Amino acid sequence: MVNDLRWSHVAGADRYRVTVFDATGGVVYAAEASDTVVAFPDSVPLVPSAAYLWKVDARTGFDRWEASVLAEFRVVAESRRR
Repeated sequence: MVNDLRWSHVAGADRYRVTVFDATGGVVYAAEASDTVVAFPDSVPLVPSAAYLWKVDARTGFDRWEASVLAEFRVVAESRRR
């Protein structure tokens, strides 16, 4: 389960765009924020062990955005306790 997405502050940035992609490049989730964290909604299911990519664009000036590199992540299946 992914509760939120967090990243480092970019100097001079006042807005961020966060995008999560599936392995085929389809957008799974996109959001804008003024802080360096966004809550990941429960309504967006992520498949355990599937590969996902995400990036953050930081607005550093009027209509000027700096993009992060794409980073891969996988969701680990929750273990069931008896």
